[in-house]
Formats: sequence, structure tokens, C-alpha cells
Amino acid sequence: MAKTLELARQFGLFEERYFNSSGTRNVIKSAVSKGTPSSYQQKFTYVVIIDFESTCWNHGERTPSQRNEIIEFPALLVNINTGDILSQFHHYVQPLEQPTLSKFCMELTGITQSQVDEAFPIDIVMAKFRRWMASISTDFSFTFNSGDGELCAFATWTNWDLGICLAEELKRKSIVFPEQMKSWVDLKAVYKKFYSRSPRGLKQSMEEVGLEFEGREHSGIVDSRNTAKLLHKMVSDGCQIGLTKSSS
Repeated sequence: MAKTLELARQFGLFEERYFNSSGTRNVIKSAVSKGTPSSYQQKFTYVVIIDFESTCWNHGERTPSQRNEIIEFPALLVNINTGDILSQFHHYVQPLEQPTLSKFCMELTGITQSQVDEAFPIDIVMAKFRRWMASISTDFSFTFNSGDGELCAFATWTNWDLGICLAEELKRKSIVFPEQMKSWVDLKAVYKKFYSRSPRGLKQSMEEVGLEFEGREHSGIVDSRNTAKLLHKMVSDGCQIGLTKSSS
């Protein structure tokens, strides 16, 4: 039996679950979670990780006319196999429908009124983002989602960023939604399926696999970097990364 368990550990088929003193499961540790790259061939070589911050209000303070607008637009190009961040796009965005940030929003995100007042609105930021996408796809010789050669996909923690927040705002403002962004990887759903457990927030999900969240929560760029860190952990544990959602 001991020999069988040792072979299972060597081939990544053994999973240990750790419990705290109260008997609550709190950390998952797989046999390949020590930084060993996955031996599985990934479909995608790269992902662009996005984590928007938007205008928001405390519970009970929001009116029907107050709709979310993106106020921080971060995107990271990440090599799936190495976890390296190869390029970064980061802009604050000026909201036009509700230009004054709520106190709750500023306290939650750390974004100040002056930062958004001095920023470009979403149409200009989207134009800049399109140019960045064109630049990185040329520099690293990949195409988005499908095609010959190396591939890149968009990745988020939940479907909210691309499926709701960006999609609804661009529609309201008559801005074209980039075709490449209409399919993506919901890493929360992938995490749930791979580790066979329901994830909570990003920070808690990282802690459950032995990672430490670094920086301030609800900063878009910080959340994106931590998502990249969690993605690399999942890939190192043998997780296959594939598209989970399409808005087409």
C-alpha cells in the first residue's frame, strides 16, 4: 500500500487535504504543488488577465439610475507555463454617467476622485487597449482564442468583468466590443472543477492552496497580479486551462 501511495505522489495522482484544529478543511496540497511545471500540454501559451474596478455604492444607497462604470482597467499578459508577466496595460478611467465616486467606492478600491477626474473616458481607454492588444500579439507572435501557432485567451476571476461590466457599459455607450474578448476563461469556475471545491473570494481561494495574497484587495492591478499567481499554481498542479464562456 505504501508503495502504491508513493507512486501516486510521483505521478501527481495524490491529493492531501489539511485540516485546522477545529476540523475545518483549509489547505489543498497536491503532489505537484511544489512549483513543478505541469507536464501536460496547454492549449494556450498566454493569457491576458483582467480585473476591473467599477463605480459602486454601499448596500441600500444605489438608485436605479446608478450603473457600474469601469474606473480601473488593468490587463496583464502572462505566460501560462512559467507564470511570468510579460506586458502590462493599466489605466484609470473617467466615469461619465456618475462622475462623482461614492465614499464607499473610494474606500473599497483606494481610487481617488482626482485619479478618475484626470483619466480618459472608456472610449479612449478602449482604443488604447486595442493598440496594446495588437502590439503584444505582434511582439509575442500569437493569435487570440483559435488559429495556427501559439494562442492567447482572456482570463478573469468570475464572468462579471467581461460578461457583465464591460459588455453592458460598451453597449450603453455604443462602443464596439472587441471580438477577441467575447470568449474567455473564468478561472473561478476552472478552480472549482479542478480542486473539487467551491471557491470563495480570490484571497481565500489563494489561501486554500497555500498562497499568500499580496497587496491591497480591490485594487484592479493588485487583484490581476494575484490572479496570475494563482493561475500559475493551478497549472503547476496539472490544471488544463480552456475557454469556459462566450458572449457571442
